[in-house]
Amino acid sequence: MVIDVLTGAYRVGYWNIAVAARLAKGEKLPKDLYMPTYLVMTDAMAQTVNATGDKINYVTPEKSQELAKDYSKEFGPSKDTSAMSVGQ
Repeated sequence: MVIDVLTGAYRVGYWNIAVAARLAKGEKLPKDLYMPTYLVMTDAMAQTVNATGDKINYVTPEKSQELAKDYSKEFGPSKDTSAMSVGQ
């Protein structure tokens, strides 16, 4: 495997609870939500993929380790409701 997607049970669970808490407060969210996530690959693999003309946003395996543990900053109560979904 040369490319992975950053998910993880704790991150997904936190996101679900963060969305539920916002809904319980009466905040309006789209009917379809898409959890923000990241493609994980090395810089060398990103250069190979991007050479095809497709510009892909990614994080390195090292950065993914930080993000996997820092999900509360990404989805926490201080974040705007718009942080709960991407690709709309």
